[in-house]
Amino acid sequence: MRPLTPIDRRSDLPVGAPISRDLDEIKRGVLAPYNSTTYFVYRGEPLGYEYDLLQAYAKEQGLALKMVVVTDLKSIYSMLNSGEGDLAAGRLVPTPEDEAAVSFTHALYRTEPALVQQAKPPEAAGKGTQKALQPGPADETPEVDIQARLITKPAQLAGQTVTVPEKSPYNRTLVELSDEISGDIHVVEMGGKIQDEALAQKVARGEVEFTVMQGNLAELKEAEFKNLKVRPVIGRSQSVTWAARKSSPDLLNKLNDWIEEKQNGTLFDRLYKKYFVDRRSYLERVESQYLTSATGKLSEYDELLKRHAGEINWDWRLLASQAFQESRFKPEARSWAGAVGLLQLMPATARQYTTCRGP
Repeated sequence: MRPLTPIDRRSDLPVGAPISRDLDEIKRGVLAPYNSTTYFVYRGEPLGYEYDLLQAYAKEQGLALKMVVVTDLKSIYSMLNSGEGDLAAGRLVPTPEDEAAVSFTHALYRTEPALVQQAKPPEAAGKGTQKALQPGPADETPEVDIQARLITKPAQLAGQTVTVPEKSPYNRTLVELSDEISGDIHVVEMGGKIQDEALAQKVARGEVEFTVMQGNLAELKEAEFKNLKVRPVIGRSQSVTWAARKSSPDLLNKLNDWIEEKQNGTLFDRLYKKYFVDRRSYLERVESQYLTSATGKLSEYDELLKRHAGEINWDWRLLASQAFQESRFKPEARSWAGAVGLLQLMPATARQYTTCRGP
């Protein structure tokens, strides 16, 4: 299993002209943030709605999928055009400014922007609010006085302050809403590397009063932080897509054909339900100590694997990956053929190499 190699870039750089590289030459991989639905590693296994889709596409095309982690989403299009990756993913919502710089695929799905607000005090949120903000760091925020009255209609946002990530596509949505209602909405763009999930966490903590994010993601955050309320929808349904360079029309066309074909089957629906509808599995992942994005830990056997991998000069993550594939990190696992333990050794093999008792 290849270790994660995040790439950090200045986000204030302009989106330059795209390099000339198309389908036949694509080698650099997919630029994507590391978050709870796009791409993450859980118990040693890479997962994610967009990761699984990309893996399916790569397998059909005979390509080896390479994920390039982007720590600052604001820089993803400049990195794409400079050739640091050949495709961008990550719950991308096209804006007119972005469409002038890159090309977007057909929609993977559509979702409505929803307001995220606090319905109960921070102590009712649950233990998830104590986790470090990801990816962080963020601008400091002053204490806010959370109102007791919930916003139930978009017009009630008149005179309120809504915080969104810098360069958020929902800045425009809020400006349009402000023009429609009788009163200005004060939009604050939070700098740093903070993104929508961390802002939802800040709302739960009582550090920010309101934020706006994709409705399907907001509902997952409502399940994670028990004091949040997701309401109301504040704008039209919007497409979530992938992005390619304007100099890669062959790649764009092939991706669009593939998306159209697969959306007529079961793949898209099955993965959408897995990552956005199944709240129980979502909570199991984000509350687990084995979600690598938050802790860097793959399993409770990390130290054991590190120690013995060092003795034979192996990368311990290879052993961890093999252990996950063989037993899902369950030392009591036993196959129909009699293989046992984390690495599913046959008893005769274990005796041959004088394997000690234990996992």
